[in-house]
Amino acid sequence: MENENIRLSEYVALHQDIKRQSKFFGIISNLVYVPTGSRLKFQTKNYLPKYGEQLKELFTQTEPAIIGQSARGTRFEEAMNGHFELEMCCSADKQFVAIRLLQYVSLQYNPITDIRIFTGEAAEAVCRMI
Repeated sequence: MENENIRLSEYVALHQDIKRQSKFFGIISNLVYVPTGSRLKFQTKNYLPKYGEQLKELFTQTEPAIIGQSARGTRFEEAMNGHFELEMCCSADKQFVAIRLLQYVSLQYNPITDIRIFTGEAAEAVCRMI
């Protein structure tokens, strides 16, 4: 994996379509998806092992395949303290999503995929599934 040691927020902040927006005399800053002006929100979601392989597939499928999977109603149910953790960054309008999958091993969550970024219809599809 090429970006396993970088934090998701740092990686996203370097993306060409993301801009840091400062407010309140520079004390507060937000990341914004420039094409739509939508603010980004970072979060993590936990999933049971039964979803592990399916979640890994999100990182290898083409965008049309992901859109089709979402249209068929695929959904991943969150769990408390799941074996898999999905780090994600999503714009408020769901037009930009960055995700990375981690697995609980040796008392900590370790990245098992590279960060993947989706925009437009594919981003909306990912948001519906996760």
